Amino acid sequence: MPLGAAKFAYQGYQVVAAAGAPGSLLFDGTNDVINADSTVIPTGTTATWTVECWFYMPATQTSTNYFFANNGSTGQDLALFIRSDSQIGLFINGTITGFFSGTGYIQASTWHHLAWTRDGNTCKIFIDGVERNSRTTGSTFETDIGNLRIGAETATGTWSLNGQMDLIRISDTVRYTGNFNPVADFTDDANTLMLLKADDQTDGSTTITDTSGNVTLTAVNDAQIDTAEFYDVNLRDFVSVEASGDAQVDTAQSKFGGASALFDGTGDGLITGVVDMSNGAWTFECWYYNNNTFASGDVDIIFDPRVTAGYTNLSLP
Repeated sequence: MPLGAAKFAYQGYQVVAAAGAPGSLLFDGTNDVINADSTVIPTGTTATWTVECWFYMPATQTSTNYFFANNGSTGQDLALFIRSDSQIGLFINGTITGFFSGTGYIQASTWHHLAWTRDGNTCKIFIDGVERNSRTTGSTFETDIGNLRIGAETATGTWSLNGQMDLIRISDTVRYTGNFNPVADFTDDANTLMLLKADDQTDGSTTITDTSGNVTLTAVNDAQIDTAEFYDVNLRDFVSVEASGDAQVDTAQSKFGGASALFDGTGDGLITGVVDMSNGAWTFECWYYNNNTFASGDVDIIFDPRVTAGYTNLSLP
């Protein structure tokens, strides 16, 4: 997808646009970081939270880059990062190591939604609304965390991110317990501890504002607002569609807009490009007008994902 063309293109879903002029947070990979004046993430043995953001990597990663980190006196207490193999990783003060999302979920030059939840002693990673790993933690790991760092591991920008982030929200509640459709705008509600939205902030500015008003943020080095890469959520990412047989647009019968797709029952169909149905949850829907009088046992296919080996394409009908 071309740079700047769409910030949210998750499996073809349309979403509501964020208000205001578009923008994102830019980290150039060289010691950029945004430092918070508090831990932000809740502490305590019964604390629950959701840490989430949208992010964009312009190229395949060549090293480990950090999205979030809270370093206490004992070291790296909490961290969410991306490795050189594009796996999302989670580190929790020696309690959780080797906690990774698995490969194949992150692509360069594509916006992705990332969420990390803690519910009781269970942590989960969600990528684009799909749960990719879950792990039970200890109950005392978060008692010594330091102030929050965004886009790097430390306050001086070690392991700095090379890419963009936006719509960063930290909440004191578990917002996702199972797979979900990510949204492209957040509001400041009673459970919001920090909400960082780059929209309506000045291009090139290193003054970063927490919309919730709870946290003071300080940009270090070249971490800044960037309006060159952003969501245009009024656009939608469509899959390609190819007609087979005599499938065609027909104006003689329609439900909306004065036209419909006509299939004569003899080898007609619409074949799409790859439709990702791997998250295990989807909805097929349409308006359908039947020209047949069915005899017992007759079948008309409306949707069929079995067009090619591997079940990767969708046929209508």
